Amino acid sequence: MYAIETKHLNKQYDKFQALNDVNLQVPKGSIYGFIGLNGAGKTTTMRTLLNMIRPSSGTAMLLGEDVRKVSSNFWNKVGYLIETPQSYSSLTTYENLEIYAQLREIPRHELKPRIDQFLEELQLTPYRDKPVKELSLGNRQKIGIVKALIHRPEILLLDEPTNGLDPQGLNQVRLLLQRLAHDEGATILISSHILAEMEQMLTHIGVLSHGKLIEQESYSDFTNHIEQQVVASFQNNEELIAAHGLLDNNGIINSINNNNLVIPDIKNIRSTISLLTNHSIIPTSWHPNSNGLEEYFLNLLDEEESSHEFKLN
Repeated sequence: MYAIETKHLNKQYDKFQALNDVNLQVPKGSIYGFIGLNGAGKTTTMRTLLNMIRPSSGTAMLLGEDVRKVSSNFWNKVGYLIETPQSYSSLTTYENLEIYAQLREIPRHELKPRIDQFLEELQLTPYRDKPVKELSLGNRQKIGIVKALIHRPEILLLDEPTNGLDPQGLNQVRLLLQRLAHDEGATILISSHILAEMEQMLTHIGVLSHGKLIEQESYSDFTNHIEQQVVASFQNNEELIAAHGLLDNNGIINSINNNNLVIPDIKNIRSTISLLTNHSIIPTSWHPNSNGLEEYFLNLLDEEESSHEFKLN
């Protein structure tokens, strides 16, 4: 059983197909990166999982339960942040979180230590007694994140939670989410356009395009098939050109990019180094390079766009 799952999920708005046979599978305890351009259907999927939107057909499930059939108490197991978080701007950070914690029926003796823990983890303690209206966009976003997880839910749905966060804030949120998944077994579905930061915490990824899930796999599987290459630098342009020609003449694929030599076949790099050394061509540096999540995502979208245009024509 998957902690978060959709089965043949479709959503139609008049002539617009917002979701097209989406079969999402999120294992328990995972951090699943839900990736897609604006308008791809990420928010629609999350709203359907929260029973805020009724699907045209198909099923949305959390913890093995059809979200259209669960009792109201079931939602105590779920936390979410969808789009812009709302707060009482004239109340302090602590007062906002206290009200929300009470609504979530957190026992009074647990309330203060729990709020203080999350404030410390996201470095909001200095703003504990400040009105929310005086806080930066990034700190208001952090308050929204704390609201989503104050009751320690089993399921956490976060739609663009890193909006407005600086690099330090991004790191704080990443460490917090990793702790929740690893130590408390929470299952987290997160969408974000900051793919470099996502890449550091994901266990699984899914790519949505035009309402269709075009890729879904574990992050370890993803790293196994991303393109890896070696980049070599040389003392001068003459050596760079000589190395390029030598490798070409010996059937070794390579290219020149930004005054560096790029060699895509990382498996045979030792023989490549020996060939250059035997011809007295010594690179000043070698370093491995791999296409990350962002480049992989863009390549997938290019392929999907070509397929989409072909079908339209």
